[in-house]
Amino acid sequence: MDDRALLKLFRTEPDRAMELLCDRYAALAAAVARRILPDRPQEVEEITADVMVKVWQDARKLRPETLRGFILTAARNLAVDRWRALRRR
Repeated sequence: MDDRALLKLFRTEPDRAMELLCDRYAALAAAVARRILPDRPQEVEEITADVMVKVWQDARKLRPETLRGFILTAARNLAVDRWRALRRR
């Protein structure tokens, strides 16, 4: 299934679309977060979930050709924000 069909699936079968999204992109989001937070597996897992939820929330606004970039950017931004928050503690 390509990204166009995946984003359309969010309109009709959001549960199935979320499952396919996680299968396809969760490892990518986790890899980005892990590079920024290498010793924080719980944070990486939470960031990965947050990215998937963000895609679900914005599915109607996203374009298929930019989905991968959106996931990469969201994962990086969330991980950097988390890193900064942890550093302040």
